[in-house]
Amino acid sequence: MNIDCKQFSEKYAALQKQAAEFALTVEAIKNGKGDLKAAKLEKKKLLRQRGELQEFFDYAFEKWVVKKLERLLTGPNVLSLVLAGMTCPQAEALRGRGGEVAKSYAGVDSPAAWKMREIFWKLIKWREEILRTLAGLDCENAWVYREQGLQSGQPEQIDAVIEGLLGCDSDRAFALREKMFDRVSHRLIAESLKGLDSPRAWRLRERLEPELRLVSIAGLNSERAWRIRMEHLTNAEKEANDKKAVDALQEICNGLVGLGSSRAFGLRKRIAEDVHKRPHNGMAALVLFPSLAGVRSKDADYWRESPFSQTVSVRLRAESYNGNYTSAIVWRTARKQAALKF
Repeated sequence: MNIDCKQFSEKYAALQKQAAEFALTVEAIKNGKGDLKAAKLEKKKLLRQRGELQEFFDYAFEKWVVKKLERLLTGPNVLSLVLAGMTCPQAEALRGRGGEVAKSYAGVDSPAAWKMREIFWKLIKWREEILRTLAGLDCENAWVYREQGLQSGQPEQIDAVIEGLLGCDSDRAFALREKMFDRVSHRLIAESLKGLDSPRAWRLRERLEPELRLVSIAGLNSERAWRIRMEHLTNAEKEANDKKAVDALQEICNGLVGLGSSRAFGLRKRIAEDVHKRPHNGMAALVLFPSLAGVRSKDADYWRESPFSQTVSVRLRAESYNGNYTSAIVWRTARKQAALKF
């Protein structure tokens, strides 16, 4: 895929214009005017065009991430944890440098990824990891592995199947969540709901404990998600026990993955300042960095490249670009779901 920034800008401007015109059409239909059938066709067209632009943007983002990672990374085992969800040829070349390659294919639907899963599935000790790499994949190939994991009767494999439902919003995925709701840890259910903003995701989310509800809204930018964050923030800031407070603030910050708005960065700054005031204030960078995954902006680069960044490990700095084994799937899922809404 060739990256032509001028072409992208032109297509984006055209799409914005079409979206504005579509909004007027919707308003007219609400007032009893306009052609509903034509409007539905136009909506499908806009969604398709938006999806194409998102793919273009994601590809450009991945190429940028690879350049950053090549400058940062030296150890192959780190590479396996920071390439999840990436499909560009440059990322594939990095995977070839060794390490736990299976993990690097999390969320990737490509011939190379499926060949890797086929090979590693034969090694029983790797089966849980393979099931986790199915995150974000709702195809029949993925469900073949999930069914084998469920039929194994092994608690570890069953847990890994639920973890591997991350990013899956299909009827089949929710039927399995419902079936296993009282059989597995609710933490696993919460983790599998990250990035999902559909009505059925919220119905299941409401059945979780408040602390796990916070876990489950990672990557979401809806007002409903923000209310939950701010409620937990108020409680965390009042917490006298520093360890409990920092743990709570970490969870809130983790949920900002992929969010690059001024609102999100305002919350990051507020959390970092709170953590900095507490004992062991070097934790501020550790709390903040994971939330930067999926964000390309001046604000994000300020944190990544400031002296502040020298207090964290190379691995954590690397994760701040694309994310780790799971957060890379979370922000991609949330972005795809947002693209389906007008």
